[in-house]
Amino acid sequence: MAPLTLRLKSLEDSDTWIIEQKAFDILNEFLQPNSTVSPKTAARAIDELTPMKRRALQGNGEGIEEPDSFLLEICGILIEIAKQIPHNHLSQERFIQFFEELNSLPPTTITTQDVRDISV
Repeated sequence: MAPLTLRLKSLEDSDTWIIEQKAFDILNEFLQPNSTVSPKTAARAIDELTPMKRRALQGNGEGIEEPDSFLLEICGILIEIAKQIPHNHLSQERFIQFFEELNSLPPTTITTQDVRDISV
């Protein structure tokens, strides 16, 4: 099957968000018909981009967006990529497998300022 050509218009700007670029790169590599990246590996790589995980790696978390902002951005990326996959392309099934693996990851619970627990 022919390679899948994906793009995000927002990545064509000079001021690109590095996390958006990383998410796109992960998904673009994973969704190619001949990719050897497993759905679990792709899901874990996207999960590692969450602000809570990056905060733990960076220490104090300066310059990291709020979790709700991240979720809005990543959902937008996923929707834009989904729109570009032809309905009869092998990558449709790979994308579904990715979401199944993403859904099976352990949730990350955060507490917001008004003390509500949210699982993502």
